[in-house]
Amino acid sequence: MALDHFVQNVVLVPKGSKLLVVNDSSVEHILQNGAWDASGTPHAGAVPGAPTLRNVAITGGSRGSGHFPSLASTTSIVRFTRA
Repeated sequence: MALDHFVQNVVLVPKGSKLLVVNDSSVEHILQNGAWDASGTPHAGAVPGAPTLRNVAITGGSRGSGHFPSLASTTSIVRFTRA
């Protein structure tokens, strides 16, 4: 993650694998499951078949998710920057 966005906006995670999220900035990012609406506003919400991310704070360094049990699903993670 950069200062204000995900560096990669799409990643493929094989079934049973984990996702490692790396914060390349010193800004605190809060990660949650959810999606963005048409205007670009993030909305937290459960995503079937995805590991739960609820208020996961990352300030520098990295953090791993839980395992992705689903073989074919689309998951969104929304990022909130703490000001």
